[in-house]
Amino acid sequence: MAVLSATPVGDVTVPESGGGNRVPRMFVPRAAQRMPVVTRRSASGLVLPGVDDAARRLGLTPVLGESVFVERLTRVYLIAREYLEGFETRRGRKYKRDQWIAVLLSAHPAEEYLCQLAALNHAANSDELTLAYRDRFLGALADDAAEAARSAMAGGVDGRPRWLLARQMILRAMRMVLVPPPPTATPDPGLVAHLEGIDPETAAIVLLHLAAGDHKQDRGEGEPQLAGMPESLTMEIIANNVFNDRDDDGDMLGRYRLLWKDIGGSLTQVTPRRPPVDLLEEATGIDLEDLTALAYGYWAHARMCGLDTPIKLQATLMPGIRVAEATIERFLGLFALTPAELAQELQDRPGSWQMLPLQARPLLRLGNDVVVLDERYLMERVTRGLSWLVHDHERDTYGDQARNLWTKVYGEMVERFAEGQLRSMAPVLLGGSPAFFTEEQLQAAFPGQRSCDAVIDFGGDVVLAEIVSGTVTVKTREGDAQAFRNDAKRLVLDKARQVYTTARNLLRNPQPTKSPLAGPAGRIFPVVVCGGQFPINPLTMRYINEELKAKGLVPEGPIEPLALMDLEELEGCAALRERRGLTLPQQLRAWRASAYAAAAFRNYLAYEYGGRELGRPGTVGNALAESTLAIQRRLGVEEPIDLRRARIGKVDQKAARVSGASRRPSSALGSRSDID
Repeated sequence: MAVLSATPVGDVTVPESGGGNRVPRMFVPRAAQRMPVVTRRSASGLVLPGVDDAARRLGLTPVLGESVFVERLTRVYLIAREYLEGFETRRGRKYKRDQWIAVLLSAHPAEEYLCQLAALNHAANSDELTLAYRDRFLGALADDAAEAARSAMAGGVDGRPRWLLARQMILRAMRMVLVPPPPTATPDPGLVAHLEGIDPETAAIVLLHLAAGDHKQDRGEGEPQLAGMPESLTMEIIANNVFNDRDDDGDMLGRYRLLWKDIGGSLTQVTPRRPPVDLLEEATGIDLEDLTALAYGYWAHARMCGLDTPIKLQATLMPGIRVAEATIERFLGLFALTPAELAQELQDRPGSWQMLPLQARPLLRLGNDVVVLDERYLMERVTRGLSWLVHDHERDTYGDQARNLWTKVYGEMVERFAEGQLRSMAPVLLGGSPAFFTEEQLQAAFPGQRSCDAVIDFGGDVVLAEIVSGTVTVKTREGDAQAFRNDAKRLVLDKARQVYTTARNLLRNPQPTKSPLAGPAGRIFPVVVCGGQFPINPLTMRYINEELKAKGLVPEGPIEPLALMDLEELEGCAALRERRGLTLPQQLRAWRASAYAAAAFRNYLAYEYGGRELGRPGTVGNALAESTLAIQRRLGVEEPIDLRRARIGKVDQKAARVSGASRRPSSALGSRSDID
C-alpha cells in the first residue's frame, strides 16, 4: 500500500492539571472537522474490478502456485507492537499490551467504542476511506510512533505492506470492548499520562491493532500436516477464506428472492409443510418483502457512511416508511442485540474466528437507534442465512422430523436453482430441446448406478454436475481441522464420487440404448456446485485432489480436473454464455490454462474479464428488479432505488439517513481469497 505524505504532529507539551510540569503526550487531541465524504461507484450488474485494481485490492497476481498463495493472496494488517514497542522503549518503559488495553478501555464508554469500530469496519471495505482514516491516524501519533507505523505500512518490517484496517480484527476488538480481559498490574502512570485525552477514533484504531497482536498460534514441532502445511496454519487460511468469502449484494437479493418466491412454490420432489415463503413468515413473523426492505434500509445507511458521517440510525429508518413499527421491532428482535446481550453471547467465544453471535445478529440496538456492526453479515443473514431461521423454527416447534423435511425442501430449492442456470447454458438440439439430461434419465440408462444431477452434452465435451445445498459447519469456520475434513467429505468428496461414477458410465463404448449420448464422451468436465460455502484455495484443492487420488475415485480417460463452483460463480458462467456466447467447457478450459487454475474460479474471472460489465443471468436480474421495486414501495419512496449507489430516492436528511453512495465496487466475483 502506497504511503501518502502526511505531516507528523509529534509530541506536544502541555501543562499538567494543577502544576507547571509539562508532560509529552503520545496523541494530539483532534479538533472536530468535517472531512469530505469519499464516494465510489459500485458495480451495475455483474461487474468485475479492472486487472490493476484487482491486483491492488485483492492481491491477484499473474503467478498463483501453492508456494505463493499466502504471500500473494493475503493482506497483512498492522499490529500495535510494530509502532508502540519502540515508542515505549524510547521513553524508558517496556511495551505491555495488557496495560495499553486497560488504559484505552477506561478512556471512553463501550458504546462509543462500538460506534467507532462499526464506522471503521465499514471503512475497511474501501481503500479510499481506509487511506483517509490512515492519514488522520498518523497525524494523531507522536513523530516516532507515526514514523514506525508509516514504515510498517510501507513494508519496512518484512517487505510486506501493512494495512491499517482488517475486518476480522475490528470484530475481535468489539469483543474486547464488551468482554474486557481481566485486569493485571496497575498501569504505568507515564502511559496513563501519554494517553490522556486520546480521541475515540484514534483509541479505537489502537485497540483493534492491540486485538490484532493477540491473533497468533503457537506451532510446535511434529504438528500434523494438512495439505502439505502445518495443520493449524492451513486451518488459519481456511477459516480466513470462509470469513472473507462474499457474494455480490444484488446477486444475493435476486437469487434468494427467486429461491423463496418462485422456485419454492413449484417443488416436485419434496412436499413442504407449507410453501417455503409462508414457512419463513411463520418462523419470523415478518413477510419476506418487509424483511428485505428493512434489511436494505439499515444496510444502505452503513454503505453510504463516509468520514464523520453519524453511524447511528433511527430504528424506524425514515419518514413515510410503510412497514409497521411492530414489524420493525420483530425484525430487530431477530437481528439486533443490545451491548449487554452481545457481551453475554461473546463471553464464551474467545477464539479468533468465533464470530457466530455477530454473524447471526449484526445489528446493535442502542435505545431508539441502531448501528450496523457488520454490513456484509447483515446482507448474508437476510439472504442465504434465511433458511436457518426456518430450520430452527421447524426443529424447535415441530421436532426433528419437520427439521429433516425442511432440509430436504431447501435442498431441492437450491438444486432447482442451480439446474436452471446449467440448463440455460446447454446447446439446443435440432428438435428444440436443450442437450441437458437429468439424474432420472441417467438412472434409466444405467440402472443401479449412482448418477450425478445433470449432464450437458456440448458435442464431444460433456459437463457432469453434482449439486450440494449444504455449507461448512461452524467448527470449520472457527478453524477446526477435523470439522473441515468432515465437511470436505460431505460437500465435495461424496459428491465427486457420484460424478466420477457417471463419468465411467459415459465413457463406455458402446453406450447403452437409453444413454443420453450416442457414443462415449470425448472429454468430460466434472463439476461440483456448492449451494452454500466451501473454501476454495490452492491448499483446499490440494487436499481434495490428494483425497480423490487416495480413494481411487478418478477413472482413467479424458477427464478434466474436478471443478468446484458456488452459485455466484455459476451465475457468472451463465452471464458469460448469455452475453458473450462462451460455452461452459470453453470457460473451464481457459480457467485451467490460466495462472489461476489452483484458485477459485472467480479469481480467474476477475483476471480475465476485470472491469468489463457482464450483467446478471436473466432470471436473477428479473428477480432483483422485483426485489428493488418491493423495497421502494415498503420504504415509501417515490424514486427508484439505486442499488449501485445504495441509494433510496430522496430522503429527509434530518431523519434517518439512508441515501448515499457505497464506498466499494460490488464485485460480483470478488476474490474468494481476499483475505485481510
